Amino acid sequence: TPVLQTSITGDWLSTGLSFRVWASLPFDRSQKQFDEIDLFLLYSRDVFKQSRYTLNVHGFYDYWFFPTSKMQLDGFGDLISTRTKKGNKFQLGVSMPKLIPLRDSFLVPSYNVYYWVYWHDDRKDSYQGGAHHELLLEYYEALKPISSKLTSQYVGVTGSVNYHDGAFGVRPRVSHSTLNLVTGAYFGPNLFVFNVTQQWSYEKTVNPENETWTMLSYVRYL
Repeated sequence: TPVLQTSITGDWLSTGLSFRVWASLPFDRSQKQFDEIDLFLLYSRDVFKQSRYTLNVHGFYDYWFFPTSKMQLDGFGDLISTRTKKGNKFQLGVSMPKLIPLRDSFLVPSYNVYYWVYWHDDRKDSYQGGAHHELLLEYYEALKPISSKLTSQYVGVTGSVNYHDGAFGVRPRVSHSTLNLVTGAYFGPNLFVFNVTQQWSYEKTVNPENETWTMLSYVRYL
């Protein structure tokens, strides 16, 4: 189902802190119960900057919620609203952006862990929190712009292997892997990005089948 995803991000001076408001809205408004809004506080910092072993430490806190409740019939046949689905997510990761030189760029390994704090239907006896671990490899390379009107262009490829330890009732195991191809072009303060992602699913409680999706993004820098 096509969705519109939009966000606004602001940096806090030169502290490494930033904030973001993100929303995902299905084009099919009969599916508006899947509207999602996320409020992020993010942090990123490089250490050992002059070394090949530079580390980028990054993380975020995310409060997410589905603002539009789905109406359903209760036991008496009356329409009632379900509880608003909401929760908290924490992320902490580390990458080594200068470790592996390749051509005119670097192959960047990362490890990320995401932890959800979530109670199903806000019931204290129904905790479904847990962690998702990700091993990620990224490579980006600058291209010669195809037009003099473009500031710069790039292509990239990323791949990941993911392990779920039981969040949202998922059976703990290596759950899926991904391959993403991306290209982007800067036009002054504007960035246009196109992605194609393939996901291979190994755990049906995460996703019952493999899937492919595309994303077209527009970013405006102020």
